[in-house]
Amino acid sequence: MTQTKTDGSIDLEVVAFVDAGIASKNIGMMKGIAETVTDLSDDQLKALLFSGSLEVVVAAIANLEAGSPVFAQVAMTALSAELIALGAIISVVSTDNTILDTFTLIKPSCDIDVVEPTNADERFAKDNIARIIMAFNLDEITIDATTSATLVLAIEKALLNNQVAPLDVVTPFLVSTVDDLRALAFVHTNTDNAEIVTVMTADDANGVNIDGFKLAMIKLLNSDTMIQGNPLITAYLMAEGQSVAVSFAMFKNYMTVLANGGSTVANIDVERLITAYIK
Repeated sequence: MTQTKTDGSIDLEVVAFVDAGIASKNIGMMKGIAETVTDLSDDQLKALLFSGSLEVVVAAIANLEAGSPVFAQVAMTALSAELIALGAIISVVSTDNTILDTFTLIKPSCDIDVVEPTNADERFAKDNIARIIMAFNLDEITIDATTSATLVLAIEKALLNNQVAPLDVVTPFLVSTVDDLRALAFVHTNTDNAEIVTVMTADDANGVNIDGFKLAMIKLLNSDTMIQGNPLITAYLMAEGQSVAVSFAMFKNYMTVLANGGSTVANIDVERLITAYIK
């Protein structure tokens, strides 16, 4: 679906339909719009990000196009861990449960709370999106002490799963302490296979056990597209010196993909692997 006609003019009827669909707060309708409308305006896209549904947010992020400034906005964090530890919060909705035009930072200070506007540039930061989801909870999730972190993690995964996410958004996750996020960054289209292999080689040489992380990566290397997009990593994970768990998991993925019509990757000693794993 597109909101522009073949002559380049705006189709006002389609725009009105999309706006009404977003305003409906119907998860299925909003998700359909996020997945099928190819030329959402910034306002429409941001309305989906503040829909109050994680399902809709993930769909919207998954369909961001190359060059979208929204990638960088969502990748930001509006409230630092240090401020959270001090008891600071960000208020995102009013008492009548509508989204505030300006979010406010509330910081405890002695016997009073210091209230100040937040940075407008950070309005659509991932943790603010999580706060909106928690405030409206259209998905009817169980809210507990860990929910915010869980939502932020899901948003980060959505960013990294989008293969046109820019390098400056992906790069910080290359050193993430969360295996799933680091794995997504390592196999992302916009990272360099050779550099990734260099990092893993150094860790292996220094005796750093990164098998858990490697296995998280292997879960992602399960299609011809992903394997062909990461040939050096694929070969490295089956090279001599890898643990049996890592080598076998990658070999199993690789052989499954080949059996389904996938293409081969250079520098893989298939005969050695067959001898080792196929009895």
